[in-house]
Amino acid sequence: MNITKNHIGTGNYYWKEVASRMEAQYSHGSLTEYDFKAITVFPLLHITLMRIDVDSSTARLTYSIMVADQNIHYSNDFQGMTNAELFAKYGYTENANYAFVLQEIYIRLVKQMEYMEQALYNTLQIEKPYTLNPFAEDLDAVLTGYTGEITLVILNPIVTDGWC
Repeated sequence: MNITKNHIGTGNYYWKEVASRMEAQYSHGSLTEYDFKAITVFPLLHITLMRIDVDSSTARLTYSIMVADQNIHYSNDFQGMTNAELFAKYGYTENANYAFVLQEIYIRLVKQMEYMEQALYNTLQIEKPYTLNPFAEDLDAVLTGYTGEITLVILNPIVTDGWC
């Protein structure tokens, strides 16, 4: 894709493509616990634009991201127990599936972020290093994933669009 003008849509396009390549559901904006419980399709990549920092040639779009998947137990030993009961009884640290889900999400996210950064070469860059914080949530299902703040650097719209 040849993006000739850089705006917030450039960053949102980047994240939507990352989610698509991860085969994840994409959403953006504010997300309350009620909204979160209504989501039924996982994995999920959710973004919220937190801040825009502008200098003479670039704009830095800082996003809060959350990527998560369900932590599903397959063992027959756990039949009849809900994910919440399993989480309460065994905890995620003793569940090999927790580590597997974290590893899968990490690999898929980082690979697709890098791929899309290369695909949009000269359009945006990821500010590095960035930090991903692992989590496990016990809602209606046990979710495992990462949160973090990631900044995308794009050309300032005045550079790409000129003065209107």
